[in-house]
Amino acid sequence: NLVVIGHKIESKALFTRCETTLHRLPAQYVSGKLRCLDFYSRSNGVAAGDVTAGKQNIVYTTDGGKSWQGGNVSFNVRSVCMTSNNTAVLVGDGGNIAYYRLGGDATLLSSPVATRLNSVSFFGNTGYACGEEGTLLKYESGVWKSLKYEDKDWVAATDPSERGISCTLNAIVAVDAQTVYAGGDNGVLLKTVDGGCEWSRRDVETTNNLTAITLKPDGEHGSHKVNSIRL
Repeated sequence: NLVVIGHKIESKALFTRCETTLHRLPAQYVSGKLRCLDFYSRSNGVAAGDVTAGKQNIVYTTDGGKSWQGGNVSFNVRSVCMTSNNTAVLVGDGGNIAYYRLGGDATLLSSPVATRLNSVSFFGNTGYACGEEGTLLKYESGVWKSLKYEDKDWVAATDPSERGISCTLNAIVAVDAQTVYAGGDNGVLLKTVDGGCEWSRRDVETTNNLTAITLKPDGEHGSHKVNSIRL
């Protein structure tokens, strides 16, 4: 199956190709911007985007995209990560974080920051998120906490100057519970191998903005996308 999402200035678009049939998102969802998509299995996936009056900004499928149902959350969603076949975590504007169960309501979670969050990734019960002003967060034992960049002890650090990096971070990927990559503006690529206690800069030979990180199935090698150009 192939699922494609996108947006025009004032419209959502989501197309799913199942075998030889092209399905489009029902009209009641077509408004605002659809920004992110994640599948946990071949059948179950979630897409989300901007809040628009009278429209739903979360959609989900349980049949591989043949049909979609809607839901709501109160903020513009920038990233979604499915944590099981029926649950997902959403992050977005204002530092908002929400837990969403397919077919249910989205529940806002306590967030230690108010800066926009651009990406979220989970490995098992451990999660990571990143965003503006060098924001790095970790979810562990039911709590989201801020991380310090290049600091042996990760503790709450709401002042950007304490994080050691101030650029916007756009993408984060958890290879496992301890190994995480985060990419951002000006070619910044960070890596931790100890669950966020200490981060190191990685050389990617570019000063362009890193907007996505993709890992190969072996989890050991990957690629970065710079303004949609694969390195």
